[in-house]
Amino acid sequence: MRRGRLIMIERSLRTWACLFLLIGGCAAPRDDDPVVPPPPNPVETLPDGENRNEPAAPDGEDGEEVAVRIRVTHIKFDHKPNDAGFTDALDIRADRANDLQHKGSGQGEGEWISGTRNEAALYLADRTVTVLVRLEAPVAVTAADIEARASPNGLRHLKKRTVQFVNGVSREGTSEYVTFTPSGNTSTSIKKIVDSWDWTATDVRIPNAPLPGPIRMRSTGPHTTYTVLAQPHAQWYGEEQTHPWVSALEFALVTAGADGKTRVGDAAAQFTEFVFSGYGLSYSGADQGGRKYIDGDVFDLTSFMTRGRGKLVACQDTAAAVHVLTNLVGGQSVYRHVDPFGCLQRVQVIGIGLCNNPFHESPAFAGTGARVNDDAAPGVPTRSYFNFHTWVELNGAYYDATMGPFLGTTAQQYFTSTIDRSTIAEKAVTFPPFTSNLTTRAKFK
Repeated sequence: MRRGRLIMIERSLRTWACLFLLIGGCAAPRDDDPVVPPPPNPVETLPDGENRNEPAAPDGEDGEEVAVRIRVTHIKFDHKPNDAGFTDALDIRADRANDLQHKGSGQGEGEWISGTRNEAALYLADRTVTVLVRLEAPVAVTAADIEARASPNGLRHLKKRTVQFVNGVSREGTSEYVTFTPSGNTSTSIKKIVDSWDWTATDVRIPNAPLPGPIRMRSTGPHTTYTVLAQPHAQWYGEEQTHPWVSALEFALVTAGADGKTRVGDAAAQFTEFVFSGYGLSYSGADQGGRKYIDGDVFDLTSFMTRGRGKLVACQDTAAAVHVLTNLVGGQSVYRHVDPFGCLQRVQVIGIGLCNNPFHESPAFAGTGARVNDDAAPGVPTRSYFNFHTWVELNGAYYDATMGPFLGTTAQQYFTSTIDRSTIAEKAVTFPPFTSNLTTRAKFK
């Protein structure tokens, strides 16, 4: 009896085991069982023109999936003709030889186009400005409230506004571009900013299916903007090729260090200090101050920004550099040239050091001695002197990057510190009066 019960239990267990295997129970797979990979994640096809190098942004808050995708396609910074009222960005170009791709002055498609274009913009300081933005949405969307946020020390936020959509494209009047207003004025200082905008949509209007949001859109940028204190002087608009260059703005603000200056005099002093001691330049005394970066009466700013003609400079070169850069950031400086100038006091000369004998290395002045030589004889001094000299004047203050440097001194202080008239011989070759006393604004290329 006991044996029969055991047989019945064994048969029952076998039956249940077979049923368990048939319905896919927990039996371990055999080595020859096929391995089926998991289905791949769906690949998102981005709209034409979207930047495929950008990381995909969530479609909704905290990654919540929604059925609506709204995106920015174009942004215009310079969107008004002829810099009207300076309430938008100024008309600029890449450099003398190359214009930017965007047309500016209200024409063209803008400085930023998703995935294809990203160009800089130039503003005046402490101005209320606007930008124009083109957006796309599904055709079912009729409107949405849209805003953009930036980093604390970067661009201004763009205030929330309601954007109307017609057939999937933003619409303001007859234009596909709508106006956005930043949360504050442009920077109060000379400034370079590189920042992005993070866009958000709320209250998305879809007939019978509104979405409260927020919906996080793709970021735009990074956008590069420059700010100068006032409109660049007219010499920067004398011809199409001299509209403010991005290359010159980058050189002035970043390389030469004017970023953050709040007064044009401080910017002029910074440029003077940079040219005198921060750019590796030296006075061309061996050829008696022969100019290196000026052809005729035109300063080669393009070459100067790369030191393409070498490190030797004359007073005309250094003055032209300070003068042109100062006027780029909003100054009204002039290029001051006088003839004769005279014997020098002991003064620091660019790349030489303490000197009152500037042409001591010139064969024409062989025997005049070292760079510091106080000897002078009646009639003609036995040391070299400046036949003429050039510097920069801004609002009555003098800036000299050839000697000193002089960073905004008065005329009296300047001449007292630079010209030696202590002997008859020195007075004989020294102003006053000036034979030539020229105040002008330098041309450049």
